[in-house]
Amino acid sequence: MGSKSNDALLAAEGTFAFYTLKHHSSYKTVDCASVLFKRIFPDSEIACRFSCPQTEIEAIINLVIAPPAIENNAVVQK
Repeated sequence: MGSKSNDALLAAEGTFAFYTLKHHSSYKTVDCASVLFKRIFPDSEIACRFSCPQTEIEAIINLVIAPPAIENNAVVQK
């Protein structure tokens, strides 16, 4: 198990991946999010360490979020 700070960072990145999926955002649009978060929240340790490029978002969705959803027959409806 990681530190509280690292766990919070991973939770933020996972939450952002879920948000991207839920709102049908393009993977390309998330590339600039980490730069944006650093500028908007310069005093936040999580924002300063946040790095979730499209490849990481895609990996979180495909390897973390999708498997349990598929296993539980979850269907995303518009």
